[in-house]
Amino acid sequence: MMAEQNLFPWQHSVWQGLVERHQQQGLPHALLLSGASGTGKQAFAHQLAAFLLCHSVSNKTAQVPCGQCQSCQLLRAGSHPDLLLAKPEDKSRQIRIDSIRKVNEFLAQTPQISQSQVVILHPLDVLNGNAANALLKTLEEPAGQSYLLLLGERMGAVMPTIRSRCQILSLPSPASTEAAGWLSAQLAQPVDASLQKLTLRLCHGAPLKALEYINSHQLDALQSWIEQLQQWTKGVAPLQTTVDSWNKLDFEIVINWWLMATSDLLKSLQGIASHHCLFSPSSYIGDDLAGRITNHSDTSHDVIEPVRSSLLALQQDIYQVHGGLRQGLSHFNQNLLTENWLLAWKSAFGD
Repeated sequence: MMAEQNLFPWQHSVWQGLVERHQQQGLPHALLLSGASGTGKQAFAHQLAAFLLCHSVSNKTAQVPCGQCQSCQLLRAGSHPDLLLAKPEDKSRQIRIDSIRKVNEFLAQTPQISQSQVVILHPLDVLNGNAANALLKTLEEPAGQSYLLLLGERMGAVMPTIRSRCQILSLPSPASTEAAGWLSAQLAQPVDASLQKLTLRLCHGAPLKALEYINSHQLDALQSWIEQLQQWTKGVAPLQTTVDSWNKLDFEIVINWWLMATSDLLKSLQGIASHHCLFSPSSYIGDDLAGRITNHSDTSHDVIEPVRSSLLALQQDIYQVHGGLRQGLSHFNQNLLTENWLLAWKSAFGD
């Protein structure tokens, strides 16, 4: 039996409800699986696809895919003829209309070995306009016994007409204790509990993302990034040296770090306690400068307000680029933006 270890512990109750619904009244043609990044949406979708394609599920009593039939074996081998994965292609960040045309051509065929066909489309958030309109037509005129499993994180980025033609299934995030316990159990080498906690906070409580963060040594890269930012702020590191170093990193990761840094500094300027920040202000800008702008008993409004306004403007600019990347846009000049943000950061503190 293909047991529930293919699901994560925090998904079991949702899975059981879905199975009962399938047994009693069947599932809708299009399911929109929503949930936070790094909490297991893709694993859930693949388990559901295996369930819908499994030969033993037709008797309406199975709870999970059997793992033994021809369908389950082909899925395990990655060669099931009745499953199609639709995602960005050719190094694009967007799902384009050609991908949706492939979906339509696939659904126009009859199932080869299973009773139905399944399409998993991920991420729904990055459909471009033409692709979204083409998908809308597919949702309006479903072909045969087929299922579309659409995965999304930002429902606001999905066309209302697409949302209205799907049934939305919200997948849960684990509680903090459950996420911490799962993460600890997955680590090949023990990691200090405080570092695990910090990583989960960095990843907004998403345990899969935290596991990847630790396994890919991103904490080390983050610490190096913060040290370079402090050196730049203090006038020790040259601009181009800092830019060249950061350009070797994934731009979206660097953007997330920028947002973390500006958020931490803005919290401190508002007098929010340090335990609500991921890192202390001195980590980013050094002890002397941090002391001058965050000691609220000695620092006047006239000193704090220009810094706060500059950081807010910088953060807003970063958010706009971040939003564009998450929509699948790829025209951003990482080198130029990094230079501008470094200069704006340093200018915020009066240099």
